[in-house]
Amino acid sequence: MSALEAGLALAPSSLVSMAVGPFAGRLSDRIGGKYPLTAGLSLYAAGTVAIVLVAGAATPWYLFARRRR
Repeated sequence: MSALEAGLALAPSSLVSMAVGPFAGRLSDRIGGKYPLTAGLSLYAAGTVAIVLVAGAATPWYLFARRRR
């Protein structure tokens, strides 16, 4: 991937992090940081495994955004 393509492929994770950050901070203040951190890392690992199973070395970035039926 070029630098632009890599940036576009990774942009959604940054946007989600910015949107969820304030809620996760309040939640960790309320119940402690262990459970939100464990849940977040588990979801991240599951997403990474899903990408590894679906993607190949030559898969273009825009195919990850395509809705499957």
